[in-house]
Amino acid sequence: MNNLPMLTFRKGKKQPDWLDKKVALFNRYWKLQGEKIFKKVTNLANFEWPSKLVESGITVYVKSDRKSEYLGLIFEDHPEKIDLFIKKSYKFSRIRSALIHELLHSIMWARIKDGRIKGPSLFEDFFADEIIVSIVEKLANLNRSLTKKDCEDALLFGIDQAKERLNLRSLKRRRGYQGLLDYLLDFSNNYRKNIKNSDILKERKKVNQNIPSPIMFEM
Repeated sequence: MNNLPMLTFRKGKKQPDWLDKKVALFNRYWKLQGEKIFKKVTNLANFEWPSKLVESGITVYVKSDRKSEYLGLIFEDHPEKIDLFIKKSYKFSRIRSALIHELLHSIMWARIKDGRIKGPSLFEDFFADEIIVSIVEKLANLNRSLTKKDCEDALLFGIDQAKERLNLRSLKRRRGYQGLLDYLLDFSNNYRKNIKNSDILKERKKVNQNIPSPIMFEM
């Protein structure tokens, strides 16, 4: 496939020496399976990788397990960097699902950062984002239709992630936090005027669609 970013595994800073062999192993497996994984992610996203990400490539930093239930981590404003947290016993098959999950985040956030689509709303960024990525990750890994249990798992993961990301201390560190408050202030100041030609359910829908995400990207 053309126009794909180059993906490279590297050992994270100040990490134990045993990770050197894991990084070498993962890079060998990626040479064998990487194009197939990229093809799955690209087909399920149904758009091409943004040119800036293709140019920069993607670096996966392999680190020793941080005693977290999550294997992967990626930040919205750096779709070119992925962290994986592993144990000595982990093989490539163990990290494959987590890698696909983070690559789905990467291609979406890179697309937004590239300015090709409108910035997402708060609810898109902090709830729908995790749910859809969890569902699509399962579609990429399972050779069957999803069950209600699969969908429930995705829903619960989305709720869990939303709770973690929506705590006030975390929100206040976001570059767009003040913009979020400005939107709510403008909404409240105009509510009495707007409600005359609307109703509270219509206004709720408007907020759902338009409330800005506190996540802002350097364009």
